[in-house]
Amino acid sequence: MERKRSSQAGFTLIELAIAIAVIAILVGAVAIGVGSLSRDAKVNNLVDFVDKYKSIIETAKLKCDLNALQSAGTDATNISTALQNCGVLNAGENLPTQVQGATVSYDLTTVAKNGKYKITITNLGDTTTLLETAIEKKYNNTNICTADTTNASLTCTLPNG
Repeated sequence: MERKRSSQAGFTLIELAIAIAVIAILVGAVAIGVGSLSRDAKVNNLVDFVDKYKSIIETAKLKCDLNALQSAGTDATNISTALQNCGVLNAGENLPTQVQGATVSYDLTTVAKNGKYKITITNLGDTTTLLETAIEKKYNNTNICTADTTNASLTCTLPNG
């Protein structure tokens, strides 16, 4: 018995399944790459923000009464007012409390005693450890930040100078 060939050409179900699987793998790889780029951009923006904050406080240490800064404590509004009063920030300009979806808080309670100041960033999600590494690399100091991965937060005591 001879088999008759159909004149209709097309793909078999197996060929279609293989093509769909290959496409799914490629889409998955692209999605992972895009997620990684987004996370890296967030970390870079936060490192830039921390560096800007450090510059503001270093300028304030030269221009402002350190006791006034220290008495501003941990309240972002009070700190912003103290920085405005000595000309480091413009009138109406405030330190942000939200950066890249993360919550930022400040601590100047020790600035007059030892010149050090802290910044805490919370709601970091999966970027906590990456940000810790990036900040410590930026300042060549592996002991300035403490990460709390359970609460997705990072507290850094920024170095002088």
